[in-house]
Amino acid sequence: MKTVLTIVGARPQFIKSRAFSNVVSEDPSLGLRELLLHTGQHHDEAMSGQFFEELDLRRPDVQLSVDAVGHGARTAQMLKGIEAVILERKPDAVLVYGDTDSTLAGALAAAKLNVPVAHVEAGLRSGDRTMPEEVNRILTDHASTWCFTTSAVATSQLEREGICGDAVVEVGDVMYDVALAAAAAATVDSTDASQFPCEGPLVVMTMHRPFNADHPNRMAAIFEDVAQVAREGTPWRVVFPMHPRTSNNLKNAWGSEWRDRIPAEIEVLEPMGYLALQALLRQAQLVFTDSGGLQKEAYFAHAASVVMRPSTEWTELVDCGAAVLCADPGPALRDALRLQVALDLSTTRPADDTLYGGGQAGQRIARHLSRVL
Repeated sequence: MKTVLTIVGARPQFIKSRAFSNVVSEDPSLGLRELLLHTGQHHDEAMSGQFFEELDLRRPDVQLSVDAVGHGARTAQMLKGIEAVILERKPDAVLVYGDTDSTLAGALAAAKLNVPVAHVEAGLRSGDRTMPEEVNRILTDHASTWCFTTSAVATSQLEREGICGDAVVEVGDVMYDVALAAAAAATVDSTDASQFPCEGPLVVMTMHRPFNADHPNRMAAIFEDVAQVAREGTPWRVVFPMHPRTSNNLKNAWGSEWRDRIPAEIEVLEPMGYLALQALLRQAQLVFTDSGGLQKEAYFAHAASVVMRPSTEWTELVDCGAAVLCADPGPALRDALRLQVALDLSTTRPADDTLYGGGQAGQRIARHLSRVL
């Protein structure tokens, strides 16, 4: 029996880990045992604990308590804690997901101790090294023994960087695995405003990255653009499950009456759990976001998206027209919203099997690790 130490720390990683974890727990013939470590990067029970509950994830075997502020201090604290766990538990491989500080800390700790590293979502590049996530992706890929890619685009990117051969395994996207499994279980609470019928398009809005959320005046301009387009013709229904980071920033900048400064066309909701959000996306015609993962989840749900960022790591979504980038508020943003809300991805998008692996990524990862370990 070989032990794989899986490292998670941010909410999207809890979701991603489900695909591999379920395969390992359900198929003893693989000869794999998973040890789950939660770095505590996102440690609040309200935001992270709900994912363990609703996705039926087992609780972590090891929980670190990260309290440092800033990327350097936080990564260092996690690096120290993960190294101690590796030395004590002696795993046969370390599995990391995505592009967070937890990902980089896990990869560095393992690589320095000569423990093989497996990176899920390898090869993604936005081309913007001002983003901490971009630096984390690049360093993690080059520290990894096996790079599990989501698509041919990511595989080609690694080849351009000199990572190829047996080091690269194209498996598809674990998020698609989870989205397919969650589709039947996803429900929206009957008290949620988003379940009320609307005559016009349903638009789901999220905004939490520092590029937007740390600049209240910028957010105000974005709100006005969305509201202006939503009022045209048949009114849109815009629902905005607001991240705590965003609401705290607006509250600090605008005071206790901050909600009154958001146009009435935008309905502010409390943060939603994964399953409720998946149900909401399946009702939506458009997703307006600065999230990385939500771009793909919109695509899985056949909704087009407008991404409020200058770049994206999911370049294939832009290439096929499912997503458009818009870095700044103004006429270009309003035009992008009008264009994408009319897009029918159910008839124009490529097949999921072609783009993101057909929902078998978790199995492919597990089988590969079973074979090489």
